[in-house]
Amino acid sequence: MEEQNQNEMNADGQKLNRLQMLRAVDFERVSFRILIGIIFLLPLFALPFGIFVVDFYKAMFLYLGVSVASICFLLARVYKRSIIFPKSFIIASLFLIALAWLVASVFSGNIALSLFGAGYETGTFSFFLFLSIIAFLVAVLFRSAKRIVLLYKGIFVSATVLFVMQFLHTGFGAALPPWDMFQGVLASVLGNWNDLGIFFGLIAIIALSSLEFGGENRNARIFLRAILSMSLLAVFFVNFSTLQFVLGFSVLALLVYRLASPPYFEGSPRRGNVDFLNASFFVFLAIVIFSVAHEWTGSLVNFFGIQFTQVYPSWTATVGVIKGTLSTDLFFGSGPNTFSYDWLVFKPEAISGTVFWDTQFKSGIGRLPSLVAETGLLGGTTLIIFISSLLYGGKAVISYREHNLERMLLVSSFLGSVYLWIFTIVYSPGFLIFIFAGIFTGVFVASLCVAQKTEMAEITFGKSTKKGFALYLAVVFAILSFAYSVYFFGTKYLAGYFYTTALQEASVRNDIGKADAYLQRAVWLDPQDTYFRSVAEIGLLQLGQLIARSSKAET
Repeated sequence: MEEQNQNEMNADGQKLNRLQMLRAVDFERVSFRILIGIIFLLPLFALPFGIFVVDFYKAMFLYLGVSVASICFLLARVYKRSIIFPKSFIIASLFLIALAWLVASVFSGNIALSLFGAGYETGTFSFFLFLSIIAFLVAVLFRSAKRIVLLYKGIFVSATVLFVMQFLHTGFGAALPPWDMFQGVLASVLGNWNDLGIFFGLIAIIALSSLEFGGENRNARIFLRAILSMSLLAVFFVNFSTLQFVLGFSVLALLVYRLASPPYFEGSPRRGNVDFLNASFFVFLAIVIFSVAHEWTGSLVNFFGIQFTQVYPSWTATVGVIKGTLSTDLFFGSGPNTFSYDWLVFKPEAISGTVFWDTQFKSGIGRLPSLVAETGLLGGTTLIIFISSLLYGGKAVISYREHNLERMLLVSSFLGSVYLWIFTIVYSPGFLIFIFAGIFTGVFVASLCVAQKTEMAEITFGKSTKKGFALYLAVVFAILSFAYSVYFFGTKYLAGYFYTTALQEASVRNDIGKADAYLQRAVWLDPQDTYFRSVAEIGLLQLGQLIARSSKAET
């Protein structure tokens, strides 16, 4: 009996020790490390399984990683019995967009397509929800200059690795891992060729802002000049006219701000002097030369075998589709992630006489304008509210005159976020560029916190029974929701893996039986239109084989 009691006491002691060890874990630091790891790896991430689009793998990686980071963040809040977050209307307006997308999805003709889609589209409710979540987590977890600088360093390293990989692949034909996915000379682990240039344009903005306001440390400035040169070289070879215009506009804004509010370097003999011939001026001059000599630079780039063409509907056609869709449902649109169906119904008649008569464009010339057709007046209003709040945040950047490090963080994050959001208006970027727009929105809000330009709010799990119970219930529900999202997006990834394996079996190995088996698994895990269409196509191929065998047997 005494021995049994002793064993029970030992078991209770072990449970208590495990609980104490769990409480000793700094879940907030774990969440921060997961988040910075996601941001560092996202431009480089692709899995060597199947032949699915790169955006699919990046989306699954992001959703799963952010779900785990969110769980850790919420556990930290439970142990600390409080939630601290910036009082930022910018972040609030992002969640307002996600709410509008949820409402529009409910009124959509295809709720599953609007809520989740295949998992990698940039117009679903789940996309905007996770975009808002990662912006919020970045704003909360990067509320120190040291952490934001660490993030910038990580992005610089990631960009350098990406540049070397792309240089070896495009310039010398070196294989990109995972090798089966990247056969073309312009293939990239980041996404399409234009997105690659947009990403390096962002790197150029960060490096240039750091050079202008980041101090006079000689080694740091040498490193930043190297990063800037690398980024501009990548922009040059991408040779995307819209990129050159938007980047030139951003650099011009930085140049004007630099002249109107010159930096103050401690110990520098040039304190506060206006220096017209600075880095921003020379970069802007280089971009102008690239733009003016566009035909010559295009010929030079073509000489190296770099030719990339992307076709989207014109502004006139996009506006026509938006008007046609809103005429049928003004308030909620056709439903998130349904522009391709809107295009088939409302495309201009002249398109029918071109080679694009049966092309299903998933977006118009700009992604955000296309989203107005999908979500109607409700979605369009929330997008305008967000863009307006982001631009209004620039007032804090213009008025800031203190420490250069904090000013550098404000300028770089604001210009970086505006630069990326501009591309969502005038272009239809891939998953990574859209997500980085959300990430840098969070970095900008975190920079506002560092510069003490925004207040912090705190919600404590108080002694009030009702309030404490409601907060704990909400946190537990959120943790369970994120845990389920890990399972949900895990099944979506498996379905995508089975789908791409089926395509390989059918197109490469010509094994229709195995292709059908893999497709059935994909449909069971994630029933959606794309997979059902492939099942039908495989069924027709099987029917054709059966008829051929029957005809051969009769003869």
